[in-house]
Amino acid sequence: MADTAIIKAVSEWLVGILRENLCPRIIAQEDQIGLISPTEKENGYQVGVCLYDVEEEKDVSQLPLLEARRAKRQRPSNSYSLSYMVFLASAQESGFSEADRHGVVGSILQAANDYGMVSPNLLQPWLEMTEPSIILSQQQIGFEEKARIFGVMGGSWQLSLFYKAAPVYLSNDTKVLTPRVEEFDLHVKSAEERSRGDG
Repeated sequence: MADTAIIKAVSEWLVGILRENLCPRIIAQEDQIGLISPTEKENGYQVGVCLYDVEEEKDVSQLPLLEARRAKRQRPSNSYSLSYMVFLASAQESGFSEADRHGVVGSILQAANDYGMVSPNLLQPWLEMTEPSIILSQQQIGFEEKARIFGVMGGSWQLSLFYKAAPVYLSNDTKVLTPRVEEFDLHVKSAEERSRGDG
């Protein structure tokens, strides 16, 4: 099952598909797209990716119990959804015209639509079992809610897209003891015993 590094791996995967599809055609250099908070002001960034919320997915089917050791089984992974904002630097910070910024938004949407699915086994090749694919989907939230999220994070509104990546399974180290059968007594009745009704 995926370990705690899976969350970082998903974030880096999202940055990776944006870099592969926007650089250098839309964005000149790969380091101009990266994991960054809206409150950070790093020189030269054009597109920022920020993880702003993590929620447990209660309605997602759990993976089966895994055999951990003899007489013990490991509880299934917990499933989570990761909420991301993908935002653009302002026109003043980026040097892009407003039309250019519209082109960046279109390219982000296209990259997410075309490549927004990944296998956890690709992100963490050492996984012992096949886990469901992580799917990137655009969140249907209004402008006011987006502006509120920026405000809570201490930043001012920037042109942005909001996505959810799910399901992301995180390993559970809790072990469940299962009873072991030490011995049992098996007595097979003969036909004569059954006819007499002997116990």
